[in-house]
Amino acid sequence: MSKERSDAVDNEQHDTSETELESGFVQPQNRLMALYASECPQVQQHQHQLTDLTDPWMQIILISVICFCCPGMYNALSGLGGSGQVDPTVAANGNVALLSCTAVTALFFAGPLFNLIGPKFTFLLGGWTYALYSGSLLNFNHTSNGSFVIGSAAILGIGASMLWVVQGAIMTTYVTEAQKGRAIATFWVIFNLGGGVGSLASFGLNYHSDSGTVSDSTYIALMIIMLFGWALGVLICSPKRIRLAQLLEAEEREKRGFKDVFVAAFKTMAKWRVLCMLPLFFCANVFYSYQQNYVNGETFNIRSRSLNGAFYWMAQMFGGLIIGFLLDLPMLSRPNRAKLG
Repeated sequence: MSKERSDAVDNEQHDTSETELESGFVQPQNRLMALYASECPQVQQHQHQLTDLTDPWMQIILISVICFCCPGMYNALSGLGGSGQVDPTVAANGNVALLSCTAVTALFFAGPLFNLIGPKFTFLLGGWTYALYSGSLLNFNHTSNGSFVIGSAAILGIGASMLWVVQGAIMTTYVTEAQKGRAIATFWVIFNLGGGVGSLASFGLNYHSDSGTVSDSTYIALMIIMLFGWALGVLICSPKRIRLAQLLEAEEREKRGFKDVFVAAFKTMAKWRVLCMLPLFFCANVFYSYQQNYVNGETFNIRSRSLNGAFYWMAQMFGGLIIGFLLDLPMLSRPNRAKLG
């Protein structure tokens, strides 16, 4: 009888991760998957179909590369001063339209849309607008149609809000609490590398240019990279496919309608802690137009503007690494890590 039991145990060692979980000998890389599968029959049924794309860190790297291609190239473009034009007026007016539409869409519409159609289709719906903006500047080089640039910037504001809502959801829910600082650092490095590489590309393409505007090839190159980043959006996985057990509970808890999201947004904005952070949010972005359009745009020629922009975005990469390290210090509580950062 003892021998039969021993043989049965040997056979069970070749079973699935569910048997491993019951025996208490789950390998670390399978522990979260086994726990999640035991809670969700749908995942348990299709567990064998999961690929590496469902790994949380693969999704972090994917959204980082997407932001390298889309907002990263946009940063390279805007960092040239006047989005590469001699007169920064059109670009400045475009920034007003862009940021206004971003604020309204992100606060009231992007969240409910995300809940309704998921991260992949939310991004695909808005990500193409980066290439539209680059194309409008290419058109401006030949037609001086400022209205098209401003209109494209407003549309980009709507699309950008969708991208950043997707990015925020992935960064804050797809990894564990102990890894969020490293995830943010990884994203910030890859994202700002886009601005640095795009600026260096502009530097090379306009090295011998005597014009005050960037060449057509610069806009075309950035537009192609933006479209490539948009195409990568088909690889974004929904939370239900991510191999992290805590997402099951979060997904069920966060199912809200449009009205619920509006109410939650107002309640969040009314909290005194959030109100105290609004000046910080304001200061984090208010200087960009001045630095890019008037300092960089009016002080340097197109070649040195590109090089200066590259140094600017690459400096943010190092800042992201430092902050990411501070936010994951295990000896400090989360509030103290935030204050230190």
